[in-house]
Amino acid sequence: EILANTLVFQLDRLPVLLQTIQETVGEYTQHLPHVSRLPTIPLNRFPYLLPKDSDRSHILRHFKKLGIFLGTWYDQPVGPGKVDLGAVRYRLGSCPDAEDITKRIMNLPTNVEEDTAQFVARELNSVVSE
Repeated sequence: EILANTLVFQLDRLPVLLQTIQETVGEYTQHLPHVSRLPTIPLNRFPYLLPKDSDRSHILRHFKKLGIFLGTWYDQPVGPGKVDLGAVRYRLGSCPDAEDITKRIMNLPTNVEEDTAQFVARELNSVVSE
């Protein structure tokens, strides 16, 4: 019954949530370099690919200190999560582009207000250019 009540509450908020997400995606698209226009569908996560010389760990720590969670859901070329690559017969080096991307991709929050999205973009631009 508690879960049903939670679902009803969330469904009532769905239009507002979708609008917030679309506005946030618009802010990231406008303020972050090298981000091409994404589909107008609502995104649960905003994938952002860091430049090749970026230190993702440093950036994640920086944002954690600010109280902003940036996700790294795609840490390896085969999913889900921490699947044993040997068990699925994946050999490191067999897909170097995917392996590179998994070291540089982050997910930015999408269910945030406009000023928070602008702050995230400014901070990200600042810390990436260090």
